Amino acid sequence: IEDYAFFACDNLTELSLFQTSGLDMIFDMSIVTKVTIGEGASFIAESAFEYCEALTEVKLPSTLTSIKAYAFYGCTALERLTLPEGLVSISENVFENCTALCEINLPESLMLISEYAFCSCEALETLVLPDEITSIGDGAFDGCESIISLQITSNIQEIGERAFADCLNLTNISFSD
Repeated sequence: IEDYAFFACDNLTELSLFQTSGLDMIFDMSIVTKVTIGEGASFIAESAFEYCEALTEVKLPSTLTSIKAYAFYGCTALERLTLPEGLVSISENVFENCTALCEINLPESLMLISEYAFCSCEALETLVLPDEITSIGDGAFDGCESIISLQITSNIQEIGERAFADCLNLTNISFSD
């Protein structure tokens, strides 16, 4: 399936996929509201659901290990998401400008949050970083102005530039052993 194959499909609202390999940008700017990705898929392709501004529900498989760059960029109606245990990395800009995203459950298996992964997720209130995380990229949570508290574990080896810049309501940071 080639890039932009279902670009701006104005009546396509529900998707059930069994793999995302080769699905770069094919649903970009569609009005999909619900996505289910079947068991067996190990990653979500780059820009797969970029600017799907009506997307409210995403069900991810337990086999998922990575989410590629810009996969959910600009999905402004997405409010909650549970990422499956087994997910190891979130690439750059994956959830950037998901302005309604207020809750995301990060799995304990997560080790890497790349650059600008959650940048400008203005509604994100609760952030619990998993114990296994070792790296938070530049600007990863820049502009997440609703985050109030943050706990950073001893496994973190790198926190990038502006990782938590403009988190205007951040009042409490604790570092654990």
